Amino acid sequence: MKKTAITAVSLSIALLSSFPCAYAQTAYISDEISSNEEILSDFDFPEGEGISFIEEEKETAIEMPEYEDFASLSAAAETINISTVSDLNELKANMLEDPEYTVNKIFVLQNDIDLGGTEWRPLGYNPDFSIGDTEALLKTAFKGTFDGNGCTIRNFRMTDNGCVYTGFFGAVAGGTVKNLNIEDASLNYIYSAKNGIYGTGHYPVFNSLLVGFSNYATITNCSVSGSMSIKCDTAYASSRYISAGLIIGAGLAKIDKCSASGSITADTVMNTYCGGIYGNAGSSNTSFIGRISNCNSSVSINASNNSPLYAGGIIARSSTSVDRIDNCSYTKTGITASNSYASGGYTGSLSLYSGGIAGYNYSIISDCTVAAGDISVTSASSPAAGGVAGRTIKRIEDCTSGASVGVTLSDAPNSSTPSVGGIVGTCGSTYSTLDSIAPVDDEDIASIINCTVTNKASLSVKSAGSNFSVIGGIAGAAHAPSKIENCVSDIKGMEVSSTLSGAYAGGICGYLNGGSAEYCKASGSAGSGFSTLRTLYLGGIAGTARTKRFLAYDTSHGVIDDEFITTKVYGSYINGCSSDMTLEGSVLSAEYIGGIAGYLSGLYSAEHLHVTMDRPLVIENSVNTGNISVLSSDAAYIGGIVGYSLDGMINDSYSIGSIECNAEDNIERHIGGAVGGIKQNNHNETEAFASMNNCYAFASTAKSDAATNTKLSSFAAEISPSSASNVAPSFTGCYYQSDDENASSENNILPLSADEFKESASFPGWNFDTLWEMTELRPQLRFEDSCLYKPVISATDTGRKITSLMVSRPQLDSSIYVASKDEYGRTTSVQVYTIDEDVFQTTAFTTIPCDIAIDGNTENQLYSWTSKNEPLTDSQSIGEYISVHVTD
Repeated sequence: MKKTAITAVSLSIALLSSFPCAYAQTAYISDEISSNEEILSDFDFPEGEGISFIEEEKETAIEMPEYEDFASLSAAAETINISTVSDLNELKANMLEDPEYTVNKIFVLQNDIDLGGTEWRPLGYNPDFSIGDTEALLKTAFKGTFDGNGCTIRNFRMTDNGCVYTGFFGAVAGGTVKNLNIEDASLNYIYSAKNGIYGTGHYPVFNSLLVGFSNYATITNCSVSGSMSIKCDTAYASSRYISAGLIIGAGLAKIDKCSASGSITADTVMNTYCGGIYGNAGSSNTSFIGRISNCNSSVSINASNNSPLYAGGIIARSSTSVDRIDNCSYTKTGITASNSYASGGYTGSLSLYSGGIAGYNYSIISDCTVAAGDISVTSASSPAAGGVAGRTIKRIEDCTSGASVGVTLSDAPNSSTPSVGGIVGTCGSTYSTLDSIAPVDDEDIASIINCTVTNKASLSVKSAGSNFSVIGGIAGAAHAPSKIENCVSDIKGMEVSSTLSGAYAGGICGYLNGGSAEYCKASGSAGSGFSTLRTLYLGGIAGTARTKRFLAYDTSHGVIDDEFITTKVYGSYINGCSSDMTLEGSVLSAEYIGGIAGYLSGLYSAEHLHVTMDRPLVIENSVNTGNISVLSSDAAYIGGIVGYSLDGMINDSYSIGSIECNAEDNIERHIGGAVGGIKQNNHNETEAFASMNNCYAFASTAKSDAATNTKLSSFAAEISPSSASNVAPSFTGCYYQSDDENASSENNILPLSADEFKESASFPGWNFDTLWEMTELRPQLRFEDSCLYKPVISATDTGRKITSLMVSRPQLDSSIYVASKDEYGRTTSVQVYTIDEDVFQTTAFTTIPCDIAIDGNTENQLYSWTSKNEPLTDSQSIGEYISVHVTD
């Protein structure tokens, strides 16, 4: 089993047991884990999938001053003991008198101090500070080391005393705060023009109970509990914002082994950042790299304003200068965030981002947990919310969420698509302007890897606007070149209410906009109770998967520069995915429902003609085992694999789920065991983009007798050639199950009896060496018996064995180290498996036999050939993906 940071907490307690004040921190690992398309009168395919997402956040990170490491102590560092309130006041006075007083000093708290509910003016607050005067802000900042020694400062208040950056420390510059507990602290501020504290120009407000502004501080082993209430009732100004967090209000810091509990309430008219641990992270070009590690937040957040708003259980908004947020947990999961337009206020895109770990994320988030609870967002413009992050621009990996996430969009002139996801609301940027160019380095691509959404989670989206709603078990939307890999979603409930428009809903991703989803599994149910006025796109993996054009760097010149950009055309890519979701079409609008994808939208417009495709639109190596039922009173395309495929390529995939149409009317519907409709688009191409290769439907399809105009097929209900070139979709090696002796083949789609399905000889040309395998009833994909790749192989299947490691796109002469470790993390054995010429099979897949026992007292970690020290989190040195085959 995987070790958690609780071990680190226990160690910290042991090391501090000899100190005067025992450090008692809460354990920080949770126990729980605008569309304008029209449906044509003859129900032909939609000509476009217009949907409006906010391009990029409008606010920029705080620009940090130059880095100075004041707390790098010399051997002659002076130690000063703090024992009383008088000692604290003396420290405060000395800091005001001499800005360098704390440099090269260690202040050690000797005992708990109760401030008796008195008003607290922050340590290091500069009374000469004026709005925007960074030099004055940092002049009197704390620059030494404050060692709380496991002791507690408790019972202080901060109210309207004229301070605009607050905390026990107003500001810390290059200093260190460690082993300090803050208890029963409160902030209750009203920022108002009538109080005379508003200046002109840039106006940031930094609020915290520990450090208001961090200028490269290091915060370790600290806990904070208390409440913060912030109100702003003046007129909106774009240069003004409020940033609040119980540990850090704003700035750039390294935070490790800290916890926060309590509440933040904000009611403002300016840009607002509220995070349980950290408000708004600064951005810097210095050598200082921020990080948040091993932290727990149980802070409830209730924020509302009339401008952009960011809310996160750990951090409201990270930055590129915070390289990682790892091993953190949010155990309260109580976030309520809302914004709306006000007369004379903000008039731009009213973005709102909220997540259990981060509202808006620019960092790598790894090994984080969000417990069951509610994240609720309401906005008049463009809300995005997720169990882990509202929006991510970087990688999220090895995270788990059980949060119930709900997004509501009210009708407004500038409204755009609401998006909600079990892990992330929106993954990546649309990268469609010169101000938004896609990254080149794979490390910088927005990704969701090895993440799980538990069956405690539920998702909902409500929209009173004209834009389509987007909802997905892992991600609401994923824009190219972003990717979703090795993720599992088991949603207990998914609800959509779109009173003026339609919805994109998927077990993994609602709107796969040129992104990829690989080796993912979706369980649960969706569709029952959905209410949309217009079209519903619903899929076990993706609601819709489409082709996307975006701008990227052209690296053929040997440099990465904004002067060299290129246009890329990426089709969405679904590979190695499986769904056993129960899907139900029950809305009054038209529907596209598929066991894997509801709708594939490929080269659907003249703009794409004769453009080189960087990646075609493909589904391959995927399976649906879930059932689909149709109750709608409007037209529909329903398929076991895909509802409707427009220039999509479907390879090596199948469906065994049943499909039933229970409607009682004569509305035109197309229901196929594999695909409801497939069409070659209206372009002058001589080859078929729309194709199916090595696919089968082993599923029953049925309709009610009253559904007189419903076309039913065991494989493809409607096959449409291009009206321009008359090129038809192509089918190779495609089959459906039928014991009817009179069953006929059509378009090279052949019937097979149940007995014929048991014989590999019935499937000539199929790859039974490395891709397919025969069972007693039918072929199945080999990956179905495998655990999706994880760096740590769970010990939950004690008594079973790992019998093979399957590597896709293997690299010859590379190796995998499998290290078995005991409960203390000590390596007990190492086995090496090399992909040499003896085991190398194909460039697609190589299976390496092995014999590794799974024991509840050990864990098995994979390491690449490049390192025996770091667990394998990226298998590029070996191959593209690894599956672990477990048997009894």
